[in-house]
Amino acid sequence: MALTVLPDAVLLVRNGLLTFTEVTALVGQRIGTSSPVDVSSPWVRVTRIGGLPVERRRLDAASMQFDCFAPPADDGEQLAHLIARTVRAACHALEG
Repeated sequence: MALTVLPDAVLLVRNGLLTFTEVTALVGQRIGTSSPVDVSSPWVRVTRIGGLPVERRRLDAASMQFDCFAPPADDGEQLAHLIARTVRAACHALEG
């Protein structure tokens, strides 16, 4: 029997987020799975925190965590909240 390897959910979500100009206007390409070395610009970290296959071989229900950061000089907390709300809206638009 051949193995069915499900795609990397984190990579799919990251690539999906990068298709939204609303997201890239805030963070550029700075969406990754770890904290960047240079934190002087806003960025998003995507982490898979759980989830189980819904249908054993075809459908994965991944649980994701998004950490949104902005430096204090850019009115950090408010900007980080805006990034989080924008990422959330983009994720809902990715459903389907």
